[in-house]
Amino acid sequence: MAAIRGSPPKWKVQTVEELRKTFKSHPVVAIVSFRGVPSNQMQRIRRELRGKALIKVVKNTLIEKALEGLEDSYKKLEDFLYDQTAPVFTDMNPFKLYKLLEETKEPSPLKPNQISPVDVVVEKGPTPIPTGPMMAELQNAGIPVAIERGKVVVRETVTVVKAGEVVKPEVARALNVLGVKPIKIGLDTRVIYDNGVLLTPDVLAIDVEKVKSEFAAELLSFSLSSEFQELLRRSLELLCTHRTFQL
Repeated sequence: MAAIRGSPPKWKVQTVEELRKTFKSHPVVAIVSFRGVPSNQMQRIRRELRGKALIKVVKNTLIEKALEGLEDSYKKLEDFLYDQTAPVFTDMNPFKLYKLLEETKEPSPLKPNQISPVDVVVEKGPTPIPTGPMMAELQNAGIPVAIERGKVVVRETVTVVKAGEVVKPEVARALNVLGVKPIKIGLDTRVIYDNGVLLTPDVLAIDVEKVKSEFAAELLSFSLSSEFQELLRRSLELLCTHRTFQL
């Protein structure tokens, strides 16, 4: 039977409803970007997340529709739905989820005409590259090189591209020749929803276990301090005095 003109296709309605149910059944949801992630890497990511988290790759408009039928606290997630986006659903601690998502990232080379997100520095020193046409590739990229003992060496440290600059094709080729992979590609967390609270990467990047251990160390240090010992002594004296009066 044909769909009624003006009504959404059945598959869209079903997708939205399934998404809505998935949001409701998971207290923690990450909104991630998968821009630039190759299909083979995405397949590996899905395998690594299996049993821990569920990733759904659907159009942003369908995610927005799913959010419309949920509590108002979910509406805040709409601000993070742009470009290539996917929700990741889980029952795990949001900090552990963030760490898991960061582990999906793999070193990657810069592509020609890409805007570099980082400064790329080629350090002074020897390379495994033998003499030959590869040397010209490096020189064309502005990398000062020379020959020593039959191998190409970089004569001085140089910044070949700065953050925010477009990567020239000759620079991209030279970095590939050197095996330089200055960026990491994977699921990039924009925000994590945790039972109505939105947690951003600057908060999620905190090493919780490190903070716990540092707090425990500080507490132990205080308990061994002379001030604490004196406070404990006075407290015991007051307690003993109180017990004496009671007797």
